[in-house]
Amino acid sequence: ARATAVEGADQWLSVMEKENLRLNEVIYGSLISSSRDAQLAERLLRRMTDTKLVPNVVNYTAVLTAYGRRGDFDKTTKLLEEMQQAEVLPNIISWNALLDSFVKGK
Repeated sequence: ARATAVEGADQWLSVMEKENLRLNEVIYGSLISSSRDAQLAERLLRRMTDTKLVPNVVNYTAVLTAYGRRGDFDKTTKLLEEMQQAEVLPNIISWNALLDSFVKGK
């Protein structure tokens, strides 16, 4: 049911874009955070940057957390490096997601 809800949210995002509604970091953040699918969360992050919005620590950390849950240390590490290159400072939750990915990946 949750996956269907996220897919539905992604569809509404498309509708909002077509209606030329102003989407912001909060809307994207809600969608990213609600996704348990790490790849979907990252696609939403990329979609956000494609629309010239600048992801913040909450947006990045939500994707880091999704990858951390599945134990994908490599992807979590790369995304954390990307975050730092974008001059977004990781917070304690960001670092915890990295550690979580390491522990779960073992």
